[in-house]
Amino acid sequence: MTPISQRLKSGQIQAAKRLNTTILETYWRIGRDIVEFEQAGQFRAADGAELLKQLSKDLKQLHSKGFRRCNISDMRQFY
Repeated sequence: MTPISQRLKSGQIQAAKRLNTTILETYWRIGRDIVEFEQAGQFRAADGAELLKQLSKDLKQLHSKGFRRCNISDMRQFY
């Protein structure tokens, strides 16, 4: 492998790592936002499932796929 090819490959690996880190941080922060919203008394614990359901629906409308209720729940649990 030439030095230029090595540099390109190294840059691609670094970019992928940074992207993964950014995605993880974003999901963690979303989970934090949900928990803080719930803990502020905005939603009673019994309504938590409805909150996740509605949030999932809203996010799917705005951002397409990847926001099923179980995904949102996983983000909350990740936090």
